[in-house]
Amino acid sequence: MENVLVQLKNINKLFGGNKVIDDVNLEMKKGDFVTFLGPSGCGKTTLLRMVAGFYEPDYGEIIINGRNVEKLPPYKRNTPMVFQEYALFPHMTVFDNVAYGLTIQKENKKVIKERVEKALELMQLAHLQDRYPNQMSGGQQQRVAIARALVMNPEVLLLDEPLSNLDAKLREQVRVELRLIQKKLELTMIYVTHDQQEALAMSDMIVVINKGVIHQCGSPADIYFRPKTKFVADFIGTTNFVEGSVKNKEGSEVQIDYVGNVLNVISDEPIKAGEKAIISIRPESIKISKEVKVGTSINLRGKIKHSMFLGEKVRYLVVDEYNKEWIVDSFDSGREILDGEVMLNIDKDKPHLIYEK
Repeated sequence: MENVLVQLKNINKLFGGNKVIDDVNLEMKKGDFVTFLGPSGCGKTTLLRMVAGFYEPDYGEIIINGRNVEKLPPYKRNTPMVFQEYALFPHMTVFDNVAYGLTIQKENKKVIKERVEKALELMQLAHLQDRYPNQMSGGQQQRVAIARALVMNPEVLLLDEPLSNLDAKLREQVRVELRLIQKKLELTMIYVTHDQQEALAMSDMIVVINKGVIHQCGSPADIYFRPKTKFVADFIGTTNFVEGSVKNKEGSEVQIDYVGNVLNVISDEPIKAGEKAIISIRPESIKISKEVKVGTSINLRGKIKHSMFLGEKVRYLVVDEYNKEWIVDSFDSGREILDGEVMLNIDKDKPHLIYEK
């Protein structure tokens, strides 16, 4: 991969007899915002801590900028970490908290002042430099923790669920600020979260992990619209799974038989006629109406079981004529909420094939 900064080669980690990281191989480009995403206990924080130097892999190599670091302690890696708990010193001012790492390194006082002031300005904290942590909000304390890491001019900045203690609106605001700073400074960041929306909104590359195994790496669009496994499709957002069999395949065009209906999908998977297949269709990719739509790949009759008004959309639970339940999201529907008998209209390019042997 061009411009690779971080490489993980055959990384394995065991705690007792439990393998929490299972033969992970990964390359991360310089200047990218990379997110490790997965459910609690999947191994994402363990993987991050091995990059930081808090854990040593039982087997494998960690290479940063061409240098093997898996045996080096954290302070020799230049990979500062921002924690969920902030970890600020309560007896120090904001300025002294941010300056702490440089002070330990016995950096020149003039350099410390310049770099701390620059970091505080980036995080919009310059006016709060004389305050103590207990005089600040949670969002402000998290900004201080990030500034303390930025002041070290990190080769790679590591963040372990740093926004999870903030309320929803503040979390969205801080993640926008963090992403803008990352782009401005062209920083390489590795970010851990279990929040799918956060990962989709912030990342250049998402690494989906489950039970210590990487299921898929890719851009947010690839992960969302072209999941490689059923786990990825189900974990990222909401989806509808359709089980069917391959009716025909010509090149990348695949016809899937769903109870006598033909779903057309595009796939380069090595799949043959007669084989079982799983289709993923996102709720927003299905149109709901009272009539058949000409030109769509498939029209299914159904009955609305339940509807939920969610502000920007209405979410419908619809049971089709074959007794399968569908989740359908209708955006910009005005004040109209449908009920009773409906048609589900699915366009040709919306279904995505997931083929798992």
